[in-house]
Amino acid sequence: MLQTGTSFDAHAAERNENESPALRILLVDDHEPIQLLVSAFLKKSPCRIDIAENGKAGVEKFETGEYDLVLMDIHMPVMNGFQAARGIRALERRKGRKPAAIIAVSAQNPGNDVEKMMEAGFTDFLLKPIDKEKLLRTISHSTAKPLFSPATEQLAM
Repeated sequence: MLQTGTSFDAHAAERNENESPALRILLVDDHEPIQLLVSAFLKKSPCRIDIAENGKAGVEKFETGEYDLVLMDIHMPVMNGFQAARGIRALERRKGRKPAAIIAVSAQNPGNDVEKMMEAGFTDFLLKPIDKEKLLRTISHSTAKPLFSPATEQLAM
């Protein structure tokens, strides 16, 4: 499994030292295949991705980092996605931070849990298995920072 704190920035060498990445993403998921898949899907995007393997590690990482978006698995050991989303929202309020987009990621259709997700602080939902185009569109929509080429409206790959 990728370790907590694992991160990559596909365009770091191309940017000036003072220039920040277009998007800072925290992926919180306990399954290594999902970590690898999302990382591969975003490899050519202008993102920095940090990974946490459970909700508790995700909240801790969020507290010490700055993120535009969190991709949060719902069912994880130690602390589930609902608890972690509430923890992140509490941190934002306590520290006066601008709210980050938090996208719930689950293999189960949310059905009746949509209201519960909104109450926990989730801003969107992504159903597994994760599709690359849907992931990129959801991220762009949730952050208002396009991962698309404005000239072509094609995925920035």
